[in-house]
Amino acid sequence: MTTTALTVKNKTIMEAIEARKTTYVEMLPKGVNVDRFMRSAILVVMRTPKLGECDPASFVTVVTNAAELGLDFTQAKGHAYIVPFGKVATFMPGYRGLIELARRSGDVQDIDAHIVYKNEYESERFQIAYGMKPILVHLPIIVGERGEPIGAYAIARMTDGVMKPLFMNMEELAKVKRSSKASANGPWVDWPEEMMKKTVIRRLCKMLPLSPDMEKAIEFDNEVAGIADAGATPGEGRTNKLADIIGGGPTDDAEFEDVPDSETTEGDLFDKPGDEGGKPRNSQGGE
Repeated sequence: MTTTALTVKNKTIMEAIEARKTTYVEMLPKGVNVDRFMRSAILVVMRTPKLGECDPASFVTVVTNAAELGLDFTQAKGHAYIVPFGKVATFMPGYRGLIELARRSGDVQDIDAHIVYKNEYESERFQIAYGMKPILVHLPIIVGERGEPIGAYAIARMTDGVMKPLFMNMEELAKVKRSSKASANGPWVDWPEEMMKKTVIRRLCKMLPLSPDMEKAIEFDNEVAGIADAGATPGEGRTNKLADIIGGGPTDDAEFEDVPDSETTEGDLFDKPGDEGGKPRNSQGGE
């Protein structure tokens, strides 16, 4: 796709998102700035050419998914990502987003996740035991060769002081990866360690008290991972129902006057009174 075509299509996507600002205001949790939320999504489109090739209507669904959970696409937060599957933009919660949602249950104080490497395991710097009094000890190698990953773990600290650990070895993680529609490209290729952490956090969260938002996030993630809805096409299922509720946006057939790059800058999009000068604070990307 040419630069001019991408410019027109990006404008289509931005128009579709901006047109539903009122909907996002109603969906977002109290205290979340809707302009900042929309800016985080639009900046992803502007800075990721491959996403500019996706169907603009699918972005409406993605942003609606994020608004429903109160997660934005700011890189520094790592709460949510926009993943392209062919011409379809798809919502994917990040592992930090899952942690944030777990905290909202009121029962979880925090969740940590780490990768364990072969040399740490063989030198007994990593130990885990389940039972009446679970034990998890991990002394990572700070200097020197850590070896290949042998698994990942997550540990939840509950508000009542109880610690709940969970470890998954590489065979278990690989099984989840193979079931994912993004196994050959996308997040499992671009951010493998983040996906390993997210996988073990996801499994641990199913053993914890779940907030309604966490249940929704896992359902959204199932569509990307292909675990619960094997054979489904990303973007179908729950996400399509949301799209139907808010109505479709402009599509590839929508016609827009060609706009030079100089007229589609961040300043033109966001410089509004009371919007901190329209200066975005962060961009989007993987870890």
